[in-house]
Amino acid sequence: MHNIIDFLGIIPARKNSKGLKRKNIIKIKNKTLIEYTLSAASNTKLINKSFVTSDDKKILKIASRYKKILTHLRPNNLALDNTNMKEVIVNLLKSIKKKYNLVIKNFVVLQPTSPLRNSKDITKAIKTFKKLKCKSLVSVSETFQHPNEMFFIDKNKKKIKIIKKHKEENRQNFKKCVFVNGAIYVSNTGHFLKNKKFLTSKTEFFFMDKKNSIDIDESFDLKIAEAFLK
Repeated sequence: MHNIIDFLGIIPARKNSKGLKRKNIIKIKNKTLIEYTLSAASNTKLINKSFVTSDDKKILKIASRYKKILTHLRPNNLALDNTNMKEVIVNLLKSIKKKYNLVIKNFVVLQPTSPLRNSKDITKAIKTFKKLKCKSLVSVSETFQHPNEMFFIDKNKKKIKIIKKHKEENRQNFKKCVFVNGAIYVSNTGHFLKNKKFLTSKTEFFFMDKKNSIDIDESFDLKIAEAFLK
């Protein structure tokens, strides 16, 4: 007999990273970066169970200390710089089904690089997903800089060459612009396995506060997060 999971949490956390070395276990306010996501996932009542998928045994050991968190040792070939998240998710879903005999109706991906995203954000996202009866939902935030004030440049030239310049107009006339902040992804399992992506014609957006959307990619982002968390 299969055990049915309404919402499974997935926390992808590989060992190596480009911008910051061993980013997921960098300490902020006496907690490693990944622990902020582990805590948020374990305190979200609408998530039945969560799995951390990682090639790092130290990360898996940290994860095992949290309630409702299980671990999955990710194959090394799925922990490379060019590994796509969809490959990691598919591998985990297949492994869970085989090992635990679980039927996963929906899942929520929570990347460890969003330490200010909390259990309230996750709960609201899941409730929005259920209310809208959509197949996929991604979290978004307003951009920190508007595209109308940006330029595309040709960096192969010695001098900056503007490739595309937006029409000049007053800031108050700018159209509202958002970006996918990477904090929360919710998807119906069958829909994802069929399309292998989150952004489809059946995707809805979940709007988040700018502060909670901070994503740790480099040392500058880390300093901003530290300022808010301390």
